[in-house]
Amino acid sequence: MNETTSPQADDAALPLPLENKLSALTNTLESEVETINQLISTISEQREAIERDDIDSVDQSVFATHRILLTLNELRSRRVAIYQLLGLGPSSSISEIERLPDYGHCHHLQLALTRLRETAEILAREVRINRTILRETIIHKDNYATELLNTASLSAPVYDYAGNEHKPNSGINIFSAIA
Repeated sequence: MNETTSPQADDAALPLPLENKLSALTNTLESEVETINQLISTISEQREAIERDDIDSVDQSVFATHRILLTLNELRSRRVAIYQLLGLGPSSSISEIERLPDYGHCHHLQLALTRLRETAEILAREVRINRTILRETIIHKDNYATELLNTASLSAPVYDYAGNEHKPNSGINIFSAIA
């Protein structure tokens, strides 16, 4: 150690043992699983809000989803940094992690990877369900609004700003009469 460096600086320059790197990766993967579970819960709450036709709760779930996705992105950035410490590329797959030295002896890492796969599959299923529900809800609401406007324009008189009445099917568009 030279006179200008502290013992802490020398320790920081030492490479981390593989065991520590694998432990850090395990912790990061476990945090990702927890965060994905929060996302699954939020998506489920969103679906319930849609069923109740509760717009405020849908909005809250959208904002919560954005916050969780930001957290998930930060965790993935941490995982990429650990990948680099392990000599892996930033887009390494789980199978590449499974080929790391000592992977077979790291039961916690194996469990974390299994949980990540399972949780990601559940998330994908929940997203598909919500996407379908949202699509059907939008179509249903659009059809309802169209039917409501068509019915209104057929049965009720429309008045322009001058107070002139336009009878249904008189060739005037309800929107142009209002404008």
